[in-house]
Amino acid sequence: MPSALTIVEFEGKFEWKLAEYENEQTFSHVVEIAKSGRARCRKCSELIAKDSVRIGVPIKWRGGLFGWISSWQHPACLRVPGVTRDELRCELHGVDALTDEQADEVLDQLTSDKGVELEEVDPNDPAFTKREDPVPELPAPAALTRPLLQFQKEGLGWMVANEAGAVRGGILADEMGMGKTIQTISLLLHAKAERAKAAVEAAKEGKALTAAERPGPTLIVVPTSALVQWEDEIRNCTQPGSLSVLVYYSDRKTMSKETLEGVDVVLTTYPVVEGEWRKVINRAMVECEYCGKKLLPRSLVVHQKYFCGPDAVRTAKLAMREKKQNVANEKAMRTLKIKQGKASDVVEAALPTPGNLYRELMSKAGRPAMSMYDSAIKARQNPKDPTAVESVDDASDSDATQMKKEEQDDPIVTIGQHTNDVKGKDTRQGVKPRNVNENINKAPVTSRGHDDVDLSDSLLHTVDWNRIVLDEAHKIKARTTNTAKCIYALKSTTKWCLTGTPLQNRVGELYSLVRFLRMDPHAYYFCKVKGCECKSLCWNFGPNQKACTQCGHPSPRHFSHFNQHVINPINRYGYVGDGRKGFLTLRKDILLPAQLRRTKAERAEDVKLPSLTIKVHVCQMDEVERDFYESLYMLTRAKFDGYVKKGSVLHNYAHIFELLSRLRQACDHPYLVASDNDEAIMVAAVNEPKYWCGMCQEEVDAEDAALSGCKHVFHRECIMQYASCAPEKGKKVTCPVCRVALTIDLQPSDLSGANKPPRNAAAQHKKDELPSKSILSRIDLSQYTSSVKVDALLKGLNDMRSGKNGHLNKAIVFSQYTSMIEIVDWRLKKDRFTVAKLLGSMPITQRAANLKAFREDPNVSVILMSLKSGGEGLNLQAANYVFVLEPWWNPAVEMQAIMRAHRIGQTRGVTAVRFSTKDTIEERMMQLQEKKKLVFEGCMDGNQEALAQLTEEDLQFLFKR
Repeated sequence: MPSALTIVEFEGKFEWKLAEYENEQTFSHVVEIAKSGRARCRKCSELIAKDSVRIGVPIKWRGGLFGWISSWQHPACLRVPGVTRDELRCELHGVDALTDEQADEVLDQLTSDKGVELEEVDPNDPAFTKREDPVPELPAPAALTRPLLQFQKEGLGWMVANEAGAVRGGILADEMGMGKTIQTISLLLHAKAERAKAAVEAAKEGKALTAAERPGPTLIVVPTSALVQWEDEIRNCTQPGSLSVLVYYSDRKTMSKETLEGVDVVLTTYPVVEGEWRKVINRAMVECEYCGKKLLPRSLVVHQKYFCGPDAVRTAKLAMREKKQNVANEKAMRTLKIKQGKASDVVEAALPTPGNLYRELMSKAGRPAMSMYDSAIKARQNPKDPTAVESVDDASDSDATQMKKEEQDDPIVTIGQHTNDVKGKDTRQGVKPRNVNENINKAPVTSRGHDDVDLSDSLLHTVDWNRIVLDEAHKIKARTTNTAKCIYALKSTTKWCLTGTPLQNRVGELYSLVRFLRMDPHAYYFCKVKGCECKSLCWNFGPNQKACTQCGHPSPRHFSHFNQHVINPINRYGYVGDGRKGFLTLRKDILLPAQLRRTKAERAEDVKLPSLTIKVHVCQMDEVERDFYESLYMLTRAKFDGYVKKGSVLHNYAHIFELLSRLRQACDHPYLVASDNDEAIMVAAVNEPKYWCGMCQEEVDAEDAALSGCKHVFHRECIMQYASCAPEKGKKVTCPVCRVALTIDLQPSDLSGANKPPRNAAAQHKKDELPSKSILSRIDLSQYTSSVKVDALLKGLNDMRSGKNGHLNKAIVFSQYTSMIEIVDWRLKKDRFTVAKLLGSMPITQRAANLKAFREDPNVSVILMSLKSGGEGLNLQAANYVFVLEPWWNPAVEMQAIMRAHRIGQTRGVTAVRFSTKDTIEERMMQLQEKKKLVFEGCMDGNQEALAQLTEEDLQFLFKR
């Protein structure tokens, strides 16, 4: 709580305000007699009775006159530790207005040593989600070729029962590595067997199902890295012909709706579903007449209102943000000396809006420009003054809320609102949104889909699926992303979510799964107007976001049921009062009916997994690396301090994330941060290109070179020795770099095409080409300098290889940075490790080949993976060592990566090593996780959102010495 706040009287009301003068009296709390019985205590959530004493604690809120308001509490629910009665009396505004008896009672309660006793709930208690009734059990289907464990039979029984119940699906949230895939396959086999029995019974009665009455196929959506694995699992776990499977991935242009409806299971990936959806959505986008950017009609309205065009006026909050792209990125690169030049020399080409012209003129005149916040105060002080500047922040709650909704694209609007708070009635039935410009009128919109776009041209969205299964369902936890929206638009009778981490950070993430399952009423939005029966899964208020397209009432009259009854009470009151009620609602109405979760510890007798040992290896930088890191740290800290002084820390997460990323990369290897212009490290311009053997990583002379058909260069001796160790009869020899079928030219006449994909491969995998710019191409490998972390990893792998049964040990190495993976790959091959690699940029065939080589080839002892591509959805029980090179924002993501090896089917103990560098940002990240037990975002694409959960004090902790 800030100590530099004072209270001023404005229009008969007391308002919190930051103290401006050195001797100005400051206050920590305010006390008064409650004027009505409508306010609720922030702690216990009970109403504060009229004419009783209440205590106000200052909290930040942009709706306050000076940016602060009072959070009211019962005196009995609040304690102020560390102060005496006399000290607190001086800091308590309004105490003199109380009677002596009231003042003494308030001071006694606030300084009491006895804690506040409130009934609360502990959601982390295993009993919170424990089921009172036993879970039904079903035997394994006859067509399943693998036995089910006891808890998996219970899972099958629960899934069958839930499909027939009110939820029509659910969330299978067993801990990672407990066989969610085989339970799902069992469900598919059981359902098909039951349909066959029903068809036989119907045939006996002379009845037959029509084509329309037959259930549709099952759609299984998986991460790209798990696509081949799902196909293999279905084939290996079922009798031949029991399930017909179609992989909807490549060559899908030739497929038709009838093709999809003619199989039992369709396998596809999240990017494919999003691509089909985006292809249709893009047609409905209209071009902004000022910047040319294409947006959906309703997004265009907000774009032109706040960001673009002559009438655009940014809010005070938006004005504090520095643009991540172009200009701001260039500034950051120069600030960190990654590029030459001064950051102050970078000038943004601002749009000629009135606001920009105003700031430019005031700057030339040497006068400060009035901020939007000051304009808001002026407008309030002179409400009838026609010359007062109108502030966006001074708009009605509906406008401010509406703008925020458009930024998030799928809003929740019930913050600070209760159904019984509504005053008056809205009689504007059937209000039609007004048009903003001609482009919006011409937009080809219809009445289908979240964004009112006709999805009939998307094959996946035209099929009426019988069942949709989302593997790694936390992929859609951010409900405003395109990934989530494209999944929401799919149609099915039943829906399933498979995820070991349904809740990674906050309860609000669960809404995305509830929304996908369409749980009634928690997934819906409702209208508060008396007698209005408006009920919708989507927040749809037309292009201008003025009125509901169903009932015509404005957005402030609508609310999210999940927000009002679960999220808001928990956010406001925590584990007590209404927060406790919110948790109980979550448990009773959502988790117990829709979710089944078992852990390895809970079902240890069934799982019988070997031990898992997790170690933290702390690296100590040498003098050279420490000097490099400290120099980078001082530059980064200076930039961060600039944000602190401007008060814009919490508005520049994108920029701050880039600063943090540079520090984290420096902990891996200075090469990841070093400038292209650093001649001491990077390759100097030479006329003759250099080539490096794909096996031993030594330089290759042209006269000793061999060139593979996939354009990789090797020493002739290296590749001949490799080829001489031919695999068993019937198996192809594969390239040791990319694992495709090997053809080799031992006397190449030209190496100019080396390390480039062949034309036919480029055409076949155009979207999946490996990036042409590798960090190895910018490093003079003849002058390579290692890093402490690379050396520590190499030592760990050598210890693994030289230990007991070392020739059987295999390791997974995870990193978040592709450049680090390339450096490690090169270094390990120099040390005679046979390495496989899995990156998101690889085509799916190459991914499958590398995974197969790691599982089956005894010579391949290490596989390198990026966390994004290999951290989830894979079964890699062949590995018994896991190395995680960098700490991740979300510890749950690291655990997901480790669980690739520690899962059912593992027969050896697993050792996981997490690397951290002493006295660096990595150590601070781990301390921060322990200090506040923060669990960050797990969408690999939401890093800025993860940072947005941190307070300004948390960020300062990351940057401290």
